[in-house]
Amino acid sequence: MIADQRGVHRLWLTDPDPTCPVAIVTATGAGLLSRAEAGLRLARRIAGRAAGPLPSGLMPTALQRRRYARYLRLLDANADAATRREMARILYPHMRSFTARQWSGATERRTTQRAFDKARALVAGGYRALLGGA
Repeated sequence: MIADQRGVHRLWLTDPDPTCPVAIVTATGAGLLSRAEAGLRLARRIAGRAAGPLPSGLMPTALQRRRYARYLRLLDANADAATRREMARILYPHMRSFTARQWSGATERRTTQRAFDKARALVAGGYRALLGGA
C-alpha cells in the first residue's frame, strides 16, 4: 500500500525487489474503466506528480456514506442481539413507542427490515459491487 493524500494505492507486487521495474496491469471485464483510472493515478504518483482524486465510481457520495454507516450500525446492533424495534430506533432516534399491533404495520418496521436486509447482503458479498465502482 502506498499512502496518498487523496486515496491509498493498493498494489500486488510479484517481485519483492524494490529496484525491479513495475508494470501496471489492468484486467478486463466489469469495472475496467475504474481500474484503468486507478492505474493512471498510480502512474502519476510514480512519476512524482500529484495522483489526483480517486475515480468517481470508487468514491461514495455523502448520501451513500451515511447509508453505509447506518448499515454498519444495524449490523453492530444485530451482533449485540438487538430487537428490530431497537434497530429501528437507530434509524429513527425520535421514534415514538408503538403497541405490538401498531408496530406490526409500521412503516419504520418495514424500512428497518429492508435496511437490515441490504446490510446483510453487503456482508454476504454485495460489497464487491462497491469495490467495482457500482
